[in-house]
Amino acid sequence: MQAENDLWQANLKAVSNVLDYWQKLQKDWYKLEPIFMHSADIKANLHETAKKFEGVNDQFRTTIEEFQNCETVIDACVVDGRVNTLKEMIGLMNECKRELDAYLEEKKKKFPRF
Repeated sequence: MQAENDLWQANLKAVSNVLDYWQKLQKDWYKLEPIFMHSADIKANLHETAKKFEGVNDQFRTTIEEFQNCETVIDACVVDGRVNTLKEMIGLMNECKRELDAYLEEKKKKFPRF
């Protein structure tokens, strides 16, 4: 009985961690996806950053498909390396955000009304 309780506790902790990271990732992805995937100006001027975001976008969509193929939320969240993958995607997304912010700040200096 104790072993079963420990397993449930570990699984629920994993679910909580994954959902926390997922929420952060999804929030940032939702804001950045239209900018990096649909803006010709950003793709032209931040080519490397846009490529980096495309990689995160592909991985994000693959993760969504993996979640959809799982029968339960626990099955989706206890996958080995899931938290690390989400952390890596968040890190890359933060890099993209910083580089975009720097680019926009540079544009503001050139065009004060921007």
